[in-house]
Amino acid sequence: MEQTIALYITSLIITLGITTLLFFVAQFKKNNGIIDIAYGLTFIAVALELASKKIETHTLAPASIVILFLISVWGLRLAYRIFMKNRGKGEDFRYLTWRKSWLRHGARYYLARAYL
Repeated sequence: MEQTIALYITSLIITLGITTLLFFVAQFKKNNGIIDIAYGLTFIAVALELASKKIETHTLAPASIVILFLISVWGLRLAYRIFMKNRGKGEDFRYLTWRKSWLRHGARYYLARAYL
């Protein structure tokens, strides 16, 4: 049970770490669409971390390897597709609309909404 909780916490830390880093990059670039590109990559990072724990304990089953491979293919395909779709363009109109709307309530409100 403790091991399972530790894995959930590790997964949460990885997800929050990537999301927070990308939030700052997005604010610097004034383009919140960056998170769309990294969405699939976050799944890969969590899957790799969980697989590494299985490798450490010598419990990585063949089915787990197949699942890790499928998650990686899906995440990379998603990231590549969104990157190619958005390459050279400005911020997606949806994020731009939200940015303008949220900034009317102040910078702190905007930052909280953009992060969440």
